[in-house]
Amino acid sequence: MYVYYFILAFTVMLALTFFVFFSYPKSWQKNRILKIILLIQHSLGSIALGIVFICYNDVPYEWMKWIVSRWATIYQVTIIMLAAFFFIRLIISKCYHLIRKNSGYEKKRVITDKKLHSVVFIVLSYVISVIGFINIGQIHSTTYDVTINKPSSVKELKIAFIA
Repeated sequence: MYVYYFILAFTVMLALTFFVFFSYPKSWQKNRILKIILLIQHSLGSIALGIVFICYNDVPYEWMKWIVSRWATIYQVTIIMLAAFFFIRLIISKCYHLIRKNSGYEKKRVITDKKLHSVVFIVLSYVISVIGFINIGQIHSTTYDVTINKPSSVKELKIAFIA
């Protein structure tokens, strides 16, 4: 039963990957070197996600599992952030063009520059992903004492909050 959920999650991640890939500037997709780099990045990330979501237990060596799971984690977080950034850019771009069409505003290069946005989004997504990956093992524990002035048959109650 869980295999179907993993396949569904993998399919969603592939759809996000396609959305992100086709959200890059057209000139990047036409440039042979950039297109190869993007295809390698997204192919390796999708393969790593496929292995983690579908056949992780079949990977024969622990070091392979470690590499695949780390790359899949960084790639998954990055793709989700890139998809969110590109979707927000798409909405803002449509609103900007609608306003500009109706009001006669001059075109501002910074607002509509897909190359600039894509570079900033990629760098920001990978920086956030790597920082999160580095800090993933650091657990911070904070204890709070809370007093509730209501009658209860329980003298003490321990609650765990994970964020």
